Amino acid sequence: MGSRRSLSSIGIGTGLALLVVSVSTPAEAIPVFSRKYNTSCATCHVAYPKLNAFGKAFRNNGYRMPGGDEDYLKDENVKLGADPWRRLWPDAIWPSDIPYLPPVAFLIENETVYEPDSTIKTDFRTPSNVALLTGGTLGGTLSWFGRVNLVAPGAPTHVHRLYAQLNGLFGSSLVNVRLGQMEPAAVPFSSNLRLTRTDYLMNTATFPLDSWVDYLSSLGDADEDENDDHGMGDHDDMSLLPPGLGGGHGHGGSFALSTPQQGLELYGAVSGFGGSGGFEYAVGVVNGNGSGNFGATGYNDNNSAKDVYWRASYKIGGMSVLGDPGSAPAVTNNWEDNSVRLGAFGYHGKAPFLFGGADEGAGHDMDGMFRVASAEPDHDDDHGMVEDPAGMLVDENFTRIGGDIDIWWGRLNLYGAYMWGKTQMSPRLLHDAETDFKVWFAQADYVLYPWLVGSLRYERGYYPDPFRDIERWVPSVTALIRANVKATFDAALYNDLELGDSYRLTFDFAF
Repeated sequence: MGSRRSLSSIGIGTGLALLVVSVSTPAEAIPVFSRKYNTSCATCHVAYPKLNAFGKAFRNNGYRMPGGDEDYLKDENVKLGADPWRRLWPDAIWPSDIPYLPPVAFLIENETVYEPDSTIKTDFRTPSNVALLTGGTLGGTLSWFGRVNLVAPGAPTHVHRLYAQLNGLFGSSLVNVRLGQMEPAAVPFSSNLRLTRTDYLMNTATFPLDSWVDYLSSLGDADEDENDDHGMGDHDDMSLLPPGLGGGHGHGGSFALSTPQQGLELYGAVSGFGGSGGFEYAVGVVNGNGSGNFGATGYNDNNSAKDVYWRASYKIGGMSVLGDPGSAPAVTNNWEDNSVRLGAFGYHGKAPFLFGGADEGAGHDMDGMFRVASAEPDHDDDHGMVEDPAGMLVDENFTRIGGDIDIWWGRLNLYGAYMWGKTQMSPRLLHDAETDFKVWFAQADYVLYPWLVGSLRYERGYYPDPFRDIERWVPSVTALIRANVKATFDAALYNDLELGDSYRLTFDFAF
């Protein structure tokens, strides 16, 4: 019933969003790639940051126009060496170039949040974030992209993403390498390219291992207590915990699929039959705990094991995944790309978990930190575990596997994905110390006008005891005031009254 009450307020919120569109001051501003090619943001975006087919091809070509930049460059690069030097290599430095203008842009995000069930019902967050964006090419094969969050309430200045790419190794579009801090390509629909302010539940879904282990421990204690009718000890209220809403930059229990990771990725693409659609893949190895805690530990990872992931997809119809060399980008109806893309993905990682510490209850995950033993550890020959007064350090192995579909037809984009997650504590110190969960979503985006896009998403998360399942709707309206200025209204509406609905009205611009 909570969601039905909330739905009645959508019309008011939508009206407010459109009011903002009608009275906002115009702002003429062009980000990095727009300056380089003297073109609109709409060349690559349906409504930023959501990419159209041409924008995806531009990215697959190492942030270059399909077929080469020569006919499109308006900002002439500064050459670092003459082209004939290539013939002299290795007796000369391979020639390159750098952008003539500084390759930086800024994104300013503002939002007003209304949460009727919270203590603070209305909150102005202006700005909610100020980010520096950078990207460009260095010669014919090197490129880079990055985002640094400069001002975000409650968070310090930090690198969100920053990576370099070596494109077209061995002269093939199938062999490219990316190095740095990036969102793993295993993510089927990027958190960084979504229209809604509310992120995909699949991308933020976590599994709170410490609470789950605490619950299992309570069941074991209850087995020895004949007076406990429920077998839950002191944790009868844990069914109220809603896992998977926040996401995070930690490892293990607070791992989220779209968390930016530091590592290495191999990826590639090739056009399909008849020069349309095509195949894309990526495999990567990363630290697994986001940006780590180097300042405190001297390391960015919290264990020697590395996380691995993969993704593969095939697109049928529409523009080639590498674009159409020699053809100009669409000026109108740039969202049209009648096609179907099918994909699959997987991620596997290992995290250290401190089980049964003297002052820690049942245990806690080791997010970005290292355990320092208070005494010389004793080794258990049967299990290979480390024991000391701080508890036992064990491994949490976690896996994410799923599939996705992306359909474009005229003005409509239908897409969705399913993900199965598994968590296992090794060695098993508790009975049934292995569990799984499932998350899926379906979304429809529709271009009402070139400047107005409506969206509706439904998503579900199924979790084991003692956690509560999640079911929510995310309606959204995005209005482009200018190609680089937009207002968005969206809401997160839960069928569970305990989780609390929220409404967001945002105003963002990039220049």
